[in-house]
Amino acid sequence: MKSFFKTFLMAFSLIFIMTSAAQADCPEGYYAIEENSCCTDGTYNGCCGQYGYTQPSSCSGGDPNFQPNYGYCGSGGCYVWCPAVCQPDPAYNDCLGNHMGDATYDVCGVCDGDGSTCADECGVPNGDNSTCSDDCGVPNGNGYVDACGVCDEDPSNDNSTCTDECGVVNGDNSTCSDCAGVPNGNSTLDACGICDGGNECADLGCEVGESELVTLPFTGTGNNTGLVNDFTSPQGWADGPGGDYAYGFELTETTNVSIGMCGTYYNHSHDAFLELYDATDCDNINMVAYNDDGYGWYYYDYDYSTCDGLDSFIQVTLEPGFYYAVAGGYADDEGGYEISIESNDVVTTPWSHELELQAIRDKSGISHNFELTDATFSADISRECSFVEGPDAGCDGVCFSEATLDECGECAGDNSTCTDECGVINGDNSTCSDCAGTPNGEAELDECGVCAGDNSTCTDECGVINGDNSTCADCAGTPNGDLELDECGVCDGNSSSYASFDILDIVTAVDAILDDAWSSDNLYCSDANDDGALDIVDIILMVEAILGSNRIVDASEVTLSKENYSLIYNADGFVGGLQITLSHSDNFDINLTANAMVADYKTTGSLTTIIIAAPDQGQLFTASSDFMVEEVIAGTSAGEIMVAMPIEFSLSSAYPNPFNPSTSFNLNMSSSEMVSIDVYNVMGQRVDIIHNGELSAGVHSFSWNGADIASGAYFIRATIASNVTAQKVMLMK
Repeated sequence: MKSFFKTFLMAFSLIFIMTSAAQADCPEGYYAIEENSCCTDGTYNGCCGQYGYTQPSSCSGGDPNFQPNYGYCGSGGCYVWCPAVCQPDPAYNDCLGNHMGDATYDVCGVCDGDGSTCADECGVPNGDNSTCSDDCGVPNGNGYVDACGVCDEDPSNDNSTCTDECGVVNGDNSTCSDCAGVPNGNSTLDACGICDGGNECADLGCEVGESELVTLPFTGTGNNTGLVNDFTSPQGWADGPGGDYAYGFELTETTNVSIGMCGTYYNHSHDAFLELYDATDCDNINMVAYNDDGYGWYYYDYDYSTCDGLDSFIQVTLEPGFYYAVAGGYADDEGGYEISIESNDVVTTPWSHELELQAIRDKSGISHNFELTDATFSADISRECSFVEGPDAGCDGVCFSEATLDECGECAGDNSTCTDECGVINGDNSTCSDCAGTPNGEAELDECGVCAGDNSTCTDECGVINGDNSTCADCAGTPNGDLELDECGVCDGNSSSYASFDILDIVTAVDAILDDAWSSDNLYCSDANDDGALDIVDIILMVEAILGSNRIVDASEVTLSKENYSLIYNADGFVGGLQITLSHSDNFDINLTANAMVADYKTTGSLTTIIIAAPDQGQLFTASSDFMVEEVIAGTSAGEIMVAMPIEFSLSSAYPNPFNPSTSFNLNMSSSEMVSIDVYNVMGQRVDIIHNGELSAGVHSFSWNGADIASGAYFIRATIASNVTAQKVMLMK
């Protein structure tokens, strides 16, 4: 019953709580939190703790220990009852976080700011400085942009950064470029319109009215009466429409030019004047000089002793080009005149516009003032080029016409004017002429080269046209002869020897000699001296035949020497060949020199025969063991020569023997090498040393003094690396 009451009480309380929940009435800026129960999950950090409610003291066993106005314990944890309250609404906080505060963000996005943090240099928040920038974009600046787009605070900026070479701002140099596109350049179009081309007008001069072309030096007379005034002088100079006449001339190099009218007043009573114009460009003719009464004024240092003071004169230096010297007359003074145009080495007093203008002022008493460019032209001035010469003009004088001279020299011709009877341009009829010179004729050369011949003039004795008699000649070259070649190829020979030899013939002959293979019936065509035998003499003569006389002088003597197991050869000239016979022990090997025309050998038992043709001086061979030179034959083309045989290693007999106390002997050395000479007793004991060292090849004398040695028999022994020799001596005291 008690348990039921508790359950009832909890249910009643829950119903009370749920039915008594209310909504709080909150002012602006707040929001209401309704009555509710909040789970504090045992830590009491739930939603109600902030309002002063305290956690129930315990909640154990799951019993609903209900406590009015505070809460209850349930299976999910501890629950607290929260009344309805008004909570400040965060939406009404200002940017500083103050509830219902008045702080706001300025235009720069700064809380409670004054807008200065994002103001530009013009003072405009979030501005781009455009409201106070100058032409250069500098805020509060004084700069301006010139016509070149360059910013500069200097108002005197001259636009130089974009002014072209012609002086045009933002120009492209076109206003002053020459035909090559070079600003202020000197290139010009030629007569075919090609820039700096090589095409020129063959008929120079501009059509300027009454005129003629002259070459310098020029002297002539003229009359301008009634002529048209083509060249109009500047106002104040040569006033009046008097007639004029022009003389055109061309200069190919810088030239000092004198133009004078000396004799005009004396001969024609005419006060004429002179003008000079540059007409290189017919479309731009310019006055370059003028004069009136040039001989009568002190302004120029001219010799006018033969001229009247009213005669005109100009002396000036001109660049290459085309010019007109104009003889003019006043309206009331036209007539005849004298004129000369010539070149000078020097200019005495150069023409000057300033001096000339001052002279006019002084003469007239009027302050004339004009420029050369004030001169005008009343005539139609043009330069009609009727014939052009150059790389781009045809032979007809027309630019790019492609007309060319034919091979006969005719412009646009067909070569017919110089074609010969054979149809060859510039030919001489030779290409179709027969051997008699007749164009298209039928005469022919025979095989002997004779025109219309029968070949008889060049037939040889064998009947062969253009033959050399070889087809019927014998070995001696006699046509139809009966001589024949022998077995050695010698004409009318005896088959004993070739007519000439080469190295292979020598090799064959050496082999035949060494092998003893020849006989009187078979001399291998090598019996050079025709003695019926083969030997070293034949080899020598064969060498002589091959080498000829273009060599050193023949030797008169040969010297042989041994060094160890080698044989050395020296001579006082050229040796044609050597034949050497050696004796030796068995198993004897030999290595012959390569410095010879031919070198070969043959060993039979203990004897070796060597044949060497045309050897160089020096080592002839090296052997494997000792040997004895038994015989040597040496010779040249003149015959056999003397041979000095090598010395054998040996001791001469001591003298005196017996002796007391000294005896003498010689030691023969065949080569240079180390040698020891010792004295031994009969017991084989060495009792004295006579010599120990190197000795050269040759004979060496020694003596032995036995004064300190007892009487008896002794042996003197000489020892080299490859040999030992000794002799017995008797010391008797």
